[in-house]
Amino acid sequence: MSLAWVVYPFLVIVAAFGVLLIVGTLVSVRRSRATARWPAAEAKLIEAGVEDGDRYEDQKVICLRYSYVVGGVAYTGRGIRPHHEVDHAVGDEVLARLKRCKVFLVRYNPSDPEEAYVLPGAFRDEWAAFYTGMLFLVAAILFMLIFHFLTAGTADYASAVTILE
Repeated sequence: MSLAWVVYPFLVIVAAFGVLLIVGTLVSVRRSRATARWPAAEAKLIEAGVEDGDRYEDQKVICLRYSYVVGGVAYTGRGIRPHHEVDHAVGDEVLARLKRCKVFLVRYNPSDPEEAYVLPGAFRDEWAAFYTGMLFLVAAILFMLIFHFLTAGTADYASAVTILE
């Protein structure tokens, strides 16, 4: 069995994974940006705090509950920002700010008012998956080209040097 039967499919899988990360990130960022244009409603803080996370012992999770009214119907929300977790530094700042407010604005989904966020819009850290996907894609293409030129015998660097002389 030739080594090419292993290397090429592996590199295609790596490249496909990169493309999936890129597309997934673009869809997520597009949706996150749309939340900034959602209608706003006044919300009141019910509960705010920090709890231990499920995955790691030192992980802290920001817990937030607020109530808001849309079209005469009361809703209870927990969303801080769309699609991504809030890191501890940003979470502490948000909690401190919200605890000082009696009323604050949340953006709610007009087609599903139960979905609301305190921090709507896209954030810089959402692009990390995009750049990781680009890294996977470019690395797979480069390794594929290198492997192809090494195995196909078309990487005759000595003749290129001779021509230049």
